[in-house]
Amino acid sequence: MNRLYLATRLFNVNDRLTSIDLCERVDGWIDEGLLPLEHSFLPYRDSNNEIPDDVEDWGQAIFDLDIENLSNSVGVACYFDGPAYDSGIGFEIGLAYTLGMPIAVVTTDYHVISIHDSEEYHSISKLIQYIATVIHVDQASQEIEDYKEQCLDIRNQAMDQLKATLIENFNESSKHLPPNLKSENIEYDYYLDPNFQYTESGRYILESLINAIVSEGKTYIVGNNQDNIAEDLQNLASSNDVILFSEEYDPDVDTSLLQGIAYGLGKMPILYQSKIKRYYNGLYVATNNLMCKYSAKAIVRSLVELEAIIKA
Repeated sequence: MNRLYLATRLFNVNDRLTSIDLCERVDGWIDEGLLPLEHSFLPYRDSNNEIPDDVEDWGQAIFDLDIENLSNSVGVACYFDGPAYDSGIGFEIGLAYTLGMPIAVVTTDYHVISIHDSEEYHSISKLIQYIATVIHVDQASQEIEDYKEQCLDIRNQAMDQLKATLIENFNESSKHLPPNLKSENIEYDYYLDPNFQYTESGRYILESLINAIVSEGKTYIVGNNQDNIAEDLQNLASSNDVILFSEEYDPDVDTSLLQGIAYGLGKMPILYQSKIKRYYNGLYVATNNLMCKYSAKAIVRSLVELEAIIKA
């Protein structure tokens, strides 16, 4: 279908109102003839009524329907604010990247991100800036004194930039090619999430994980989301299995981006997640976002389980 997939948070009223505002603006530009597209697809609003009441697994049904609609779209536009970014959106962005879609990400977040002692700061992350067009607006016009008007001005600036980005992306002369990631030549048994490195507990698990891999005579590469992103993604593509560090319902944004990319390359990753806190939204119970849950080959709850998978 010739439409945009809108990836947004939908877990509270403010999120949904923001999502509807985005959808109405984009569809308005389409109605004005600025974009040669059909009206947009907004998950939850447009998918839940399509699921039968007697379905056995709501989470799986929603996952399947959203994957189908994303795969049949021509691009992705989204709001993505943090610092705890929605892992479902991250997964969808990563998958859209492997499908060769133009991706426009709007953030009005005042936070920018750096790792270790790096002097580089990035809106959302360096990885997402590589795979998508990130529209970052966090300052209102200096001439506006009213606080509410300042906030509305930031949103309007962001929407103006989004409109220009979408017009450029879907101009007939524009061409968007799928990423040049090749999985034919497998060089490593395992690609290990770079985000294992950024906490003390993660580093301990990473060391134990590497020891288990080496003791089995297998090979690995630890991801690097701070330097050469193209090389890092090719390392992921050249690995037989992907192991991700998913300790929170919404883990580090790059973990969910990498999960979407891995899934798009036909690699269902292994998620390490020892957290047992559960979430219930009236339809299903989950310990992590359903997009990440149903795209995983396995979710392991302990280092012992993870080591057992490697030794299998």
